[in-house]
Amino acid sequence: MQTAYRRDIDGLRAVAVLPVVLFHAGLQGMSGGFVGVDVFFVISGYLITQIIAREVEEGRFTILGFYDRRVRRIFPALFAMIAVALPLGYVLLFPQDFKNFAQSVAASAFFGSNVIFLLQGGYFGESANVKPLLHTWSLAVEEQFYIFFPPLIALLARFRLNTVLVIAGICAASFAASLLTAGSSEGFYLTQYRVWELGLGALLALGAAPKLSQAMAREAASFAGLAMILAAVFLYDETTPFPGLAALPPCLGAALIIHAGASGPTMIGRLLGAAPLVFVGLISYSLYLWHWPVIVFSRYASTTPTSPLEIAAIVGVSILLATLSWRFIERPFRARPPAARAVPRNALFVGGAVAMAAAASFGVAVHIGKGWSWRFSPAVGAYAAAASDFDVARMHCMVSPDLDHPCVYGATGPVRVALWGDSHAASIAPAIETAADKAGERVLAHLKIACAPALGVDPMEPNDRGGCRTHNEAVLQRILADPDIHTVILATHFQSAMEGPLVAPGYAHDDVHVPQASGPDGKPLTEATHRPVLMAAFLGTIETLRRAGKRVVLVYPIPESPFNVPTTLARIARDGGDPSNFVVPRSIYHDRMRAVTPAFDAVADGPDFVRLRPEEYFCAGAGCRVALNGAALYYDDDHLNYAGAALFAPFFEQVFTAPRLPRSALGAAPGAAPGAGPNMAAEQG
Repeated sequence: MQTAYRRDIDGLRAVAVLPVVLFHAGLQGMSGGFVGVDVFFVISGYLITQIIAREVEEGRFTILGFYDRRVRRIFPALFAMIAVALPLGYVLLFPQDFKNFAQSVAASAFFGSNVIFLLQGGYFGESANVKPLLHTWSLAVEEQFYIFFPPLIALLARFRLNTVLVIAGICAASFAASLLTAGSSEGFYLTQYRVWELGLGALLALGAAPKLSQAMAREAASFAGLAMILAAVFLYDETTPFPGLAALPPCLGAALIIHAGASGPTMIGRLLGAAPLVFVGLISYSLYLWHWPVIVFSRYASTTPTSPLEIAAIVGVSILLATLSWRFIERPFRARPPAARAVPRNALFVGGAVAMAAAASFGVAVHIGKGWSWRFSPAVGAYAAAASDFDVARMHCMVSPDLDHPCVYGATGPVRVALWGDSHAASIAPAIETAADKAGERVLAHLKIACAPALGVDPMEPNDRGGCRTHNEAVLQRILADPDIHTVILATHFQSAMEGPLVAPGYAHDDVHVPQASGPDGKPLTEATHRPVLMAAFLGTIETLRRAGKRVVLVYPIPESPFNVPTTLARIARDGGDPSNFVVPRSIYHDRMRAVTPAFDAVADGPDFVRLRPEEYFCAGAGCRVALNGAALYYDDDHLNYAGAALFAPFFEQVFTAPRLPRSALGAAPGAAPGAGPNMAAEQG
């Protein structure tokens, strides 16, 4: 018995893939287009479970036959896309990005790319734009799911267990886990938090929902389903805690459309069955595969914003490549013997194994070769290498802070100074450590990523569920309880907590929202109350420390760039330009600091309070430098690398050599470019 072909499901595939493509391309208004992947998960779970259940019932299900279909469906187009991406990556990608790319090639071939991308960073943000295979994370999730799911269905049928009940229980556990991890990279990437989405489609295929016999019920369900999907596409954005509860509307929407169509004809079903949508649905897998590398490589090769015309060209090229891939790769390989030009199973499996081995070998070779930096001139390579000019081993200090075993900077000596802040505090830690070593002291580091030391609020991560607030309260108690700590250095990316990420005007996704902080009661702050509450909380931290007899060294926020600094400078050098001429307008810093600087300047003077102003080092005239003496000073767009932090060591020396810092400025930092003005003056009033 064959399952009847449903045009509406191919149309639903189009509804899933088009928002993803347009969201990635940067089309305004499609801020929640990423939910198309969740719609795909539901469709996949439904269709594949239908096939498995039918074959199990008829007694002809085999694991080998199942994976024969999966290999034919997934491998040919995937490896064709990778084969085209390899030479482009070789020519365009700078060493660290090429190294990450090679790792993702190997991981994608073995369907483990979701784990690799979890280790490399989040799905959103600047780092995603240099990963040509980032989109393969969803393929990894599906294939990991299909490792255990078919044997489970077969075993449940063999022992005559209630398949629907077991699958529903697994889905419930996965959904509960997804709720607990919503907004985290783990919750986004890892299969256990996505099982319920595939399982939702599987439950429909297993007949868990009663048939909608009434036409009115079918119409209502299908209309509601489409509305749920479109609402998520247009109303969600990168700040939405996802997947978790937010994934429920698009997944339920897909399920409602599928179930209504299985019960009988609907208006939405006829709409989805229109020829243009069906065609896009047919090429949807190839379109999903090809669109993201086209976007990444086109942006990587350019130093200008993507124009509307270029967005249209990207989408057009992606559709053309997808059509060719579907016609000449997908269709021939999916045909099975004895069909004409069909690829035999043995040849298919051997070819797949060879491709996987080749991908793994490539990944290992580039990893060992550190991104094959010999592809570029020494100057280009030096700028690009700044992206890895930081201490990876110490990332755990801020990613997984342990208050019982905090990180301590410095080789030997007493601990009388504490550093408290976020990843920006971590980026200047090498400078503080150098100064501490010179003074024969050590520094206690209390760091948490995206967590400004603002007592009583969750400044930047509303999905952290009180983690930042709890962390800061514990840090305060540790510092106050330690009589040896006489100085606390506060450093944080405060302008981002106040204003949101800095994105260059005209670039994709420049409709950035201010982070929705949570107040002392745990409830989200409104846009009107966000800034004053957050600033009051941070100033409260300063006042609390001073009242406790601690000296506070406040490091004003470091100037940031709207571009990835190493990549931008390397591109300029690659194209024959002079990277030393690249500066960020000082007006950007002033605009970003419009609510921060006056509040910091208004803090009462005293012998127990010192201001350090990085602007006075980095900025001269109308611009702020991001490079000095042929070296980039940042490892991304806003974090100082070792070269940038090294300039700070003299800046912090007096923190350790005097019980109280003098009121006079520290003076110029060694190696500063002439004409920079007073370099990072330390003020006390």
